[in-house]
Amino acid sequence: MRPTQRWPIHPPPRHGESLSSWLYRIAAVYQLTVGELLEHDLGHRPVDADVLDLSPPAGLLAELARRSGLDHDRLRRMSISGHVPWLLDSIDPHANNFDTYVRQLSILMPTHRRGRGGRRRPSPGWRPWLPTEPGGRRACPQCAADPHRQRWILAARLPLQVSCPTHRCLLEPCFGYPDHLYWDTDNQLPRPASPAVVILDRYTDQALTSGTVRLPRRTIHSGMWFRLLRTLIDELCAPVHRAGPAVQEAWAQHGGRPPILICRPFEALPWTAQAELLTVAADTIAHLAAGDITPDGDHGCLFIPERVGDDFPPGHARRNQHARVRRIAVDRDQRRTAGERMDFLLADAIDEARRDPKAARSLFTFMRHGCRTDRELERLLEVFDGLDIPTSGFRGNLPPDLYA
Repeated sequence: MRPTQRWPIHPPPRHGESLSSWLYRIAAVYQLTVGELLEHDLGHRPVDADVLDLSPPAGLLAELARRSGLDHDRLRRMSISGHVPWLLDSIDPHANNFDTYVRQLSILMPTHRRGRGGRRRPSPGWRPWLPTEPGGRRACPQCAADPHRQRWILAARLPLQVSCPTHRCLLEPCFGYPDHLYWDTDNQLPRPASPAVVILDRYTDQALTSGTVRLPRRTIHSGMWFRLLRTLIDELCAPVHRAGPAVQEAWAQHGGRPPILICRPFEALPWTAQAELLTVAADTIAHLAAGDITPDGDHGCLFIPERVGDDFPPGHARRNQHARVRRIAVDRDQRRTAGERMDFLLADAIDEARRDPKAARSLFTFMRHGCRTDRELERLLEVFDGLDIPTSGFRGNLPPDLYA
């Protein structure tokens, strides 16, 4: 008998769904457990749900693509490893640098005020957004009640979202299965989320599902969004002697800062503290957009909408505008530096080079300018390998330096 090449029934993945959730729904169609589906139908040893959602085996993904007809990359994006290097630099616990990820950007305070290392520098093995202790499952009560939306979302596995962007209600702790949930709370459900939290979670949802985020000032890449959000959380946890007026104003709007938030890195906090920090970050972004907080960092202007001439009453000269608005308008022009624009262009060029060998060769031709020795060329090739840019098409015959 010929083996089955394609599942006769396989429900498509739902918006933001994790790989373990999708496999559970497929197994339920055939009245199997996920372990039985993997072992007896796919011929693969059972895999824990945490492994499926973190970094599933490559052979399993290939078999799932063959049996479902879905694109391999689409399936891989249903796990955390599918969002490398944008969500985190690497799944490898020792390949992520805290200072590089968290302290290259700045929103509320200048980078030099936070220093390098600091009291909350995590131990070796730190990975952004991956909690050091299991935080349990969270789900949207309204999605769970809708048979067409029941699933575990990947973002709920991480301290990334507080609410459901679709129903504007808080994600609640629970246990069970996507179609049989039991709520681990005594609160009356659902609980509405604040408008600021909904906006923040929509930004994160855009980053995970589309790869870009539309901020008030302009659209940015998802890789920059996750680093911006982690930077904002780090600034909110800055020690009092380093925190500037913008950080103090953000906490004053919230009613004060709990001491636990400055003693441990974000990933090591319990979920309640992580949710509070994400809520404060959402409120801070709302205050930046409203002009209630003036940012002192280089990238705070991304959250401030463009000010146009219609904002000024007819007959009033621009010199009569409020000082805060005047300062924002000046900062807007000063902060659009060539270096910032180059970051976006370089990120797009790297992404294109990963997919197109011709683009990879063109990028290497551009980047090799200034490499005087063979050793420098080898180091550049190592950088390309580290960025997962294929070099097999030109490694044996390097393109010449066109600018020499």
